[in-house]
Amino acid sequence: MTASATIAAPFLNRTARLFVEATIFAATAALGYSFMTEPGAPAVWWPATGAFIAWLLSRPRREWPMVLAVGATIRIMLAAVYGLSAEVTAWILIGSLMNAVASALVLRALLGQRRPFSEPYDIVGFGAVALLLTGPMAAALAAWYRSAVTSVALNWMSPVDWSLGESVGVLLIGPFLLTLRDALAWWQSNGWGRRAELFLMLVLTVACALWALDSPQADSPLQRPVIGLLALPSVWAALRFGLFAVSWMQLLIGVIGGWGLVSGVGVFMALRMTHERHVLLFQVFSLMMALPTMLIAAAFESQRRALSKARESESQFRRLVDNAPVALLVERDDAPDRPYVNPRLAALLGPVERTAGIEGWWDRTGVMPAVRVALDQAAARSVEAAAPPVTTDLLGLDGSPRQMELSVSVAGDRRITAFVDLTDRVRLEAELRQAHKLEALGTLAGGVAHDFNNLLAAVLGNVDLARRVLPAGLEAGTFLVEAEKAGKRAASVVRQILTFSRREEQARQVIHLGPVLHEAAALLRSAAGAQTQVVVVTSTDVPTVLGDATQLHQLILNLGTNALHAMRKTGGVLTIELAAASVTHSDTKRQPDLREGRYARLVVRDTGQGMSPATLERIFEPFFTTKAVGEGTGLGLAVVHGVVRGHDGSINVQSTRGEGSVFEVLLPAVTTPASVAIIEEVPMPSARGLRVLVVDDEPALARIAERALMHAGCVVRAVLDAASAMELLRAAPDAVDVLVTDLTMPGTSGLELAAEALMLRPGLPILLVSGYSVMITEDDLQAKGISAVLQKPFTTEELARAVMALAPVGSAS
Repeated sequence: MTASATIAAPFLNRTARLFVEATIFAATAALGYSFMTEPGAPAVWWPATGAFIAWLLSRPRREWPMVLAVGATIRIMLAAVYGLSAEVTAWILIGSLMNAVASALVLRALLGQRRPFSEPYDIVGFGAVALLLTGPMAAALAAWYRSAVTSVALNWMSPVDWSLGESVGVLLIGPFLLTLRDALAWWQSNGWGRRAELFLMLVLTVACALWALDSPQADSPLQRPVIGLLALPSVWAALRFGLFAVSWMQLLIGVIGGWGLVSGVGVFMALRMTHERHVLLFQVFSLMMALPTMLIAAAFESQRRALSKARESESQFRRLVDNAPVALLVERDDAPDRPYVNPRLAALLGPVERTAGIEGWWDRTGVMPAVRVALDQAAARSVEAAAPPVTTDLLGLDGSPRQMELSVSVAGDRRITAFVDLTDRVRLEAELRQAHKLEALGTLAGGVAHDFNNLLAAVLGNVDLARRVLPAGLEAGTFLVEAEKAGKRAASVVRQILTFSRREEQARQVIHLGPVLHEAAALLRSAAGAQTQVVVVTSTDVPTVLGDATQLHQLILNLGTNALHAMRKTGGVLTIELAAASVTHSDTKRQPDLREGRYARLVVRDTGQGMSPATLERIFEPFFTTKAVGEGTGLGLAVVHGVVRGHDGSINVQSTRGEGSVFEVLLPAVTTPASVAIIEEVPMPSARGLRVLVVDDEPALARIAERALMHAGCVVRAVLDAASAMELLRAAPDAVDVLVTDLTMPGTSGLELAAEALMLRPGLPILLVSGYSVMITEDDLQAKGISAVLQKPFTTEELARAVMALAPVGSAS
């Protein structure tokens, strides 16, 4: 579409509308001239002013000058057609324009900017303006013109006829024009059945009006009852169709009656009185027919709109309640025993049965009387301000306890109680707190692990050296062996702490859980008492998992040991099941740590004493134990939790006091075939003459490493900082065959020392010793030139083997 066409389109629409409106106004104005019995006499009723008023009211005030100009032009043209003098034309034009503008201004002030004829108040205002302003103003102008301009004797009946004729014209033609849009909307929204009913009603109205108002005077005795029947179609229209149908029928009756009076026929003309009185009687009849029926129609239409809005509001409220994301209970003052429960609340706490009523429904939920009182008080306060919610425990539809938050609000005659289920939220919050607690403890464990390992390395190293130099057969050797066992147990505890905190490197590979389970079950059978039976049930379709076999072995042992301890007094059955499982979308909502897919499912079930809810909440806390002093460290289940979390799995526990416990572990499956590790034995190279530089900021560890390597035949130089090591390397880079350095040292770290040493001596074998490493992966170590890593605590043999494995070819003899 071109720009000119786009600009012209609104103009064409506006022009077309103006043309239609001007045509309607011309037709109604011409109709008025046909109701004049003689030139200069008052018309039976005058539609022109009513059409002018309706035209002005249908347009915004800024367009009134255009309407007045077009209307005045049409009135001048009609006056010329009917042969009126210029003087009479000017008088009619000025009077009609003044009357129409004044009446339209008053009606606009009464009705505001809303569309007229939508409420009974509009009919009253329109009738009052027609009878008290438009009609009297027209009569006054006509009387002044006759007495002042034409000097014609004024009959007192003429102003009355003028006033009532103008008023009838306003009441008959104005509503008809102003409700044309309503008629079109009704026609488009109703079917042919309703349209046929409206057509039949109009035909009946026309037939009755023709018989009563346009039949010969001789038939007047039969016509008089029909005048009363003319009100029936109007009332019918008011009840069935609305104001537009009533205005149509009143206009038809007015047109037919006006033509009858002009033609000298009809029931009114049969009365023995002057013609002016005939006209007056018909005008009064028209007013008495139009005003009451239009008031009835407006009242019923207003009622229909109110009911429609109420039904729509009720429907919207019902949809809002039905689709609300929270559970809602709606109670009404007029029906306290028939509350409404939305589907979400019905699924959560059950529907309200008609026999039990609201009180029975509340009793079924197990609500406490104090909660009901608190809700009543909250409802009373909610009228002025939002009331705080009430938290309580209710019984769900399945009988399970649900922690609920109840909020009450009052809207009119409705009391709305919102139920928010906090059960899952409380559980997730508890899990989150537990996760934060475990994370904090894991961070603490990882932070102190390095210091523990340094101390244990010093203890085990000195014990090992002392045991080597002590002559055989002495009782002190036995003490040293026990001390070494205690040190290794302490090292095992540190490793468990690191496993729990997920800080230890995990050597993962694709493995079958079946062999791991059977190996762990064999150990559990040997540890079980005579009254305890260990049963293993495995499926053939268990998928492989990506994990650390050692840690998973430890996981099964810890769960099994925990179960055996629960049955140590009474005995029972320890059942370990291994099978495949599938996790669906609904399962992920209950366990957010999981994703949809296949899993390997490990279940450890015992028939022991079970756990209380308080114990169940704390079982994965490190150092929490129900065992006696000396029977446990409280790290077993914490390690289990760390292993499961480290393998991207999930663990779920169910336990009932006196009925045993069930631990369910889900580990994600992988489709890669399991690999078989082939271990090749590497011969131990000779360390005699191997030159080793040891760097450690702990003097005790530096001395232990120096003595251990010297016993292995190495030539060792030990220093306590990186600066001293660099001085030795700069002085003689080729005098060192292997560099052994601690990772964490003040000032320069072991990695920084390794980097500088490799710049001085490329290819130098470097052994990195660490009590704890989390930030550096194996790939990073290789990229930095680290040949091997040895974790603390270590024995002197482990240190010697690690150094010998790095010995350059030809450096030892």
